[in-house]
Amino acid sequence: MIDQSDGNKLYAGNDLGVYYSSNAGSSWADYSTGLPNVVVDFLALHPSTGKLRAGTHGRGMWETETTAPSLMVLTPNGGESWSTGVSNTITSGTGGLGGNVAIEINRDYRTALG
Repeated sequence: MIDQSDGNKLYAGNDLGVYYSSNAGSSWADYSTGLPNVVVDFLALHPSTGKLRAGTHGRGMWETETTAPSLMVLTPNGGESWSTGVSNTITSGTGGLGGNVAIEINRDYRTALG
């Protein structure tokens, strides 16, 4: 399957699971984290959510994110965000007040659908 947003991104389902290529098929990597050891009969990529769905042979549906998580500083200021693939240094001071800086990274992990 070709990702319509980027023709270099390919997904393939087979007897071993799901594989992904970011370079138009020159190399492939296993993309089956969380997927049971099962034959993949069908793949669909939702165009607006970027979720990849796989129909398996006898084990139901499987769904995973295809986009990287975003990073946002929630405290002390909040609202700061960066694009994926960019390195950023986070420096924070307490302004003379005691306390901690909390950094939270959220991601929807690959999940199987019943």
